[in-house]
Amino acid sequence: MDMSTETLEGGITKFNLSGHLDRIGTQQIEPRFRIALETERRVIIDLAHVPMIAPEGIAMLLEAAKKVRAKGGHIALLMPVHDVVAVLKAAHTEQTLPMFRDIHEALTTVAA
Repeated sequence: MDMSTETLEGGITKFNLSGHLDRIGTQQIEPRFRIALETERRVIIDLAHVPMIAPEGIAMLLEAAKKVRAKGGHIALLMPVHDVVAVLKAAHTEQTLPMFRDIHEALTTVAA
């Protein structure tokens, strides 16, 4: 599992994830992900290159949403693939982790 970050206009941090967000993949990035989130209030997590997600990955994303919202911030998921969307919907995460196919919609949501 790979993770990179970039800063977008308005101080929005975009996390680019690539690989399987299963138990092993989550363990590989979670420590860095948690540290990187500590100061962030506007977050987009790009899942375009994540072909699958397991309960551990969902838990990591939900914890990220909780931390960001506790600081009065906003979080959004960008371009999850069909299988990942299905799993996230089955886990009823849409209210906590809004999903967008378009970067501009995601930017508008987290910039609010």
